[in-house]
Amino acid sequence: MNAHSSLHLRLRGRVLLFTSVYIFPPDTSCFPKIGVICALLHQVKLCQALQKSVDALQREKQALCEEQRHHQALGASIEALIQEHLKTNEKEKYSIFIGDLERIVNLLLSLCSRLSRVDKSLISLERDELMTEDAAEERNCKNVIGATLGRDATRSAFSSSGCLQTPAGPSVYFYHSYCRMDENLKDSLHHKRSLLLRQTEDARELKENLDRRQCVVNAILSGYLTEAQLQDYRHFVSAKPSLLIRQRHLDDLIRQREEQLTRLTESMPTEAGGWSPGSASSSMIPGPGHSVRSTTVTSL
Repeated sequence: MNAHSSLHLRLRGRVLLFTSVYIFPPDTSCFPKIGVICALLHQVKLCQALQKSVDALQREKQALCEEQRHHQALGASIEALIQEHLKTNEKEKYSIFIGDLERIVNLLLSLCSRLSRVDKSLISLERDELMTEDAAEERNCKNVIGATLGRDATRSAFSSSGCLQTPAGPSVYFYHSYCRMDENLKDSLHHKRSLLLRQTEDARELKENLDRRQCVVNAILSGYLTEAQLQDYRHFVSAKPSLLIRQRHLDDLIRQREEQLTRLTESMPTEAGGWSPGSASSSMIPGPGHSVRSTTVTSL
């Protein structure tokens, strides 16, 4: 029996345990709740799929690390040529250019990631506002209906003139307080978004300046290196942003999948034995059959 089959049997055993505890209590003879069992089995399958995805992404990250080692070795060989042939001021221009290349690419990636998180927060906040507004309107409708029907809680709402004055209950005050908090948070997010957009524009200008400096470095190296050595240098420069982007993208995907797996396992009944990510480690779940979208990027 392979590891995957063993894992499946253990999970099915946990589902059966859950069934015996909740579906067939010892003092009743109720029919099995098939929907509950199916929902639990579905969660187990989702956990398996998420763990397979994490394992596949980890393997892709390992392959990327191997590419990065080859890339670093290529950079070291080019650096040796630079130290051997170039003048002191030319060496300095090359070193500054290579260092700025990595820093600016990482800066752009960080700004884009932060901007994406702010946009997601704004979308989530607007969705919560709509839900809160709907709930407040529903509560107000119930208050008005209760007042109209003359319930005890609203009888004192009548003034001496005989006009109905619907009292503003705690839910109304809570709603207005919540709206003020939402407005403050929304203003803060919009301010942060504007700041990030300005910083992103500044970073893109730095990238354009870096591209002009790259032309200068190319002209310098063409006077010292052979055509084959120049090809190695161009490959080294063009591959560096691609490797950085792929690494950031893989790290984000792995973090998202692990967070999803954690939330899903925490939502499963603990009495059923639970599901822990450790019970479906990479040594237990084979992953060749699981495909992950390629993260190869050629330009920023």
